[in-house]
Amino acid sequence: MLNGYKSAFTFFLFILFSSVSFGAELVCKLLPEYRQSLINRNSPFSRYLQSLGLAEPQRQFPFHQALRSEIGILGKPLTDLSLIYRITVPEPISTVFLINQLKKQPEFAYVEWIQNDAVPLSMPNDPAADSTTGNQRQLFRRIQAYQAWNLSQGDTNVVVGVLDTGIPVDHEDIVSQIKINPLDPPNGLDDDQNGLIDDYRGWDFGSNDNNATPDNTATAPGHGTSVAALAGAAANNTKGVAGLAWKCKILPLKVWKWAGSFSNFKGYDAIVYAADHGCKVINCSWGSARSNQQYEQDIINYATFNKGALVVAAGGNTAGFYNFLPANYDYVMGVAMTDTTDLVVTNSSQNFKLDLMAPGINLYGIKTDGTYGWVDGGSSMASPLVAGAAALVRARFPELIGVQAGELLRVNSDTIYSVSGNVPF
Repeated sequence: MLNGYKSAFTFFLFILFSSVSFGAELVCKLLPEYRQSLINRNSPFSRYLQSLGLAEPQRQFPFHQALRSEIGILGKPLTDLSLIYRITVPEPISTVFLINQLKKQPEFAYVEWIQNDAVPLSMPNDPAADSTTGNQRQLFRRIQAYQAWNLSQGDTNVVVGVLDTGIPVDHEDIVSQIKINPLDPPNGLDDDQNGLIDDYRGWDFGSNDNNATPDNTATAPGHGTSVAALAGAAANNTKGVAGLAWKCKILPLKVWKWAGSFSNFKGYDAIVYAADHGCKVINCSWGSARSNQQYEQDIINYATFNKGALVVAAGGNTAGFYNFLPANYDYVMGVAMTDTTDLVVTNSSQNFKLDLMAPGINLYGIKTDGTYGWVDGGSSMASPLVAGAAALVRARFPELIGVQAGELLRVNSDTIYSVSGNVPF
């Protein structure tokens, strides 16, 4: 299976005392046999947490219930999100100190510091699908989209979750592509009782509201606009560009709040939402180079095996061997970037856990301000091309789950190591 060739991660916390923080948040997972220990505030364990000056831990996913079965798709263990809790650390307490204390307790499977350092992996600055004269011709020649469209142009039942800086849902080339939630129409009520009011056209996890559009399309937050268009902009509408999976739907999930810089990163919360709301492919054109966390791997496992989704992620834009996450987590389809002649881009990150490469520069699409033009590239732009291709596979072969569709895509890709200039890779 996809990433089955990847060796298992060895989890370790990499925190230097020089980076001790105060007032942060921790995420922890209870062992199943201690499920009741936090519910009973008079239990020895709850009293111990109170003695540390901690407020009552909150369930990270309060609408998820205990699993009825431990084994799911492909015989893989399912992930029980009802066991995951969030702990707010008071200002005077060192996060490192608290982690060390809590890890000594037998109730926890793990205790980790919530990471909020992920950023989009490119900043785009900037009717093109004609196979001979259009500006997208190089893109489609490299990935053979026209041949793919003879077999599948997508399906409205296949939804691609775009977890990014927001999508202009009223854009002429995107408005018809947006997946709506008919169970929660915009009436000021939480009709589907999932804890979110009017999540009719996606959700903004950064600001915790239902406006999943970009904060400022004239600046970097337009990143998500370019990403969404490459994956699934409308086609055959005599306007602009064609996305790869143009008969599929896009679910806009905004994972940053823009306040002069990216803040309030909620990417992994959004992965759970996307998986719970039927996204068959989940695109993450963001990440950071650091040590992996079991909590985040749990989220990937949940989307992959509990829900059958395929998570696709950008592999990094820093030349060298780096552990970019989420691209390098198990079961994620990590995407590095080439140019339009199949040469590896010199600043593309490398790692044995990456799975595919796709064009990431000299791409024509929807720019950050909503106009059409050349989209400045990066692995952020390569990732939605793979996500779109995976959506076509899932539409053509609906009996496959995400990792199977991803593996089918991977093993049928061209090898480019023999291309002149790629031998060092």
